[in-house]
Amino acid sequence: DITKLYKKAVLKETDGLPLIVFIDVNSPTKTGQTVQSTKWFTDVKTSFESRPKVSEASREKHSALFITNYSHHYQGDEISRSGQYLFIGSLYPVNAFSDGINGDFMKKLQRAVSGYGYVPPTMDDSKTEAYEEPEGLDKQVFINKLRQLTSPDKVDPDYTKRKSESDDLVEMLVWDTTQKSGGDWDNKIAAECYEQFRWLYQKQTAK
Repeated sequence: DITKLYKKAVLKETDGLPLIVFIDVNSPTKTGQTVQSTKWFTDVKTSFESRPKVSEASREKHSALFITNYSHHYQGDEISRSGQYLFIGSLYPVNAFSDGINGDFMKKLQRAVSGYGYVPPTMDDSKTEAYEEPEGLDKQVFINKLRQLTSPDKVDPDYTKRKSESDDLVEMLVWDTTQKSGGDWDNKIAAECYEQFRWLYQKQTAK
């Protein structure tokens, strides 16, 4: 019951700090199913559409809301697929973030949520290919492959700088691919974007 859990969460005392609510729906997932096509997404949408409109005069208690679905245990003996999540940022929170809803803190938090369950790229290509969706690349696989491609070696003397550059690059490419997918996530478009970037990246680093 997402609505009931949300109502309990916003009753918490925050001492004037921004309130970030996490609710896990613990629902079975289907291979290739987008967040927007799940029943729990429909439930969240219905719940929020029925709520009063927010404004400067009628602010929301939460500053950010994450609805997650990390239900790997439903997948049995199959290869574990990435989880799902929905992020809802409040335009009129009671307590706002000092650098805004799109500031550095929220970017890092969203990166952590989207990377939940990420395993460092220590497997060869023949093994990681098993994690690819047949119709393309889902978001988590896309992120994993980009990190595998761009992450520097830990013995690199400029590791910290290059790691930060890699993180920023992944974030930018995820955003760009999402825009090319029409604001949603399209596995086929993601696969095309990855291949284009991989070709350019390898060509550039080979110089």
